[in-house]
Amino acid sequence: NGESESWEAVRQKLSQIVKHEDKSDPLSDEQISEKLEEQGISIARRTVSKYRRNMGIPSARKRKEY
Repeated sequence: NGESESWEAVRQKLSQIVKHEDKSDPLSDEQISEKLEEQGISIARRTVSKYRRNMGIPSARKRKEY
C-alpha cells in the first residue's frame, strides 16, 4: 500500500527534523512543513500538526528547553 509507505516516510522525516532542531528555539509546524517541502514532501501545516499530535510530539512551545 503506497499510502502507508508515504505516511511512514513522512513520519520518519518529521521525527528526524524534530530530533535535530535547536531545542532553545524549536520549529513551528509551518517551519517543519517548509523543511519537508525542501526534501520533496509537500504537506500543509495543519497536516504536519495532525501527524505530530498522532506521533505524540508536543507543540513547539512545549518542546522548548531553556
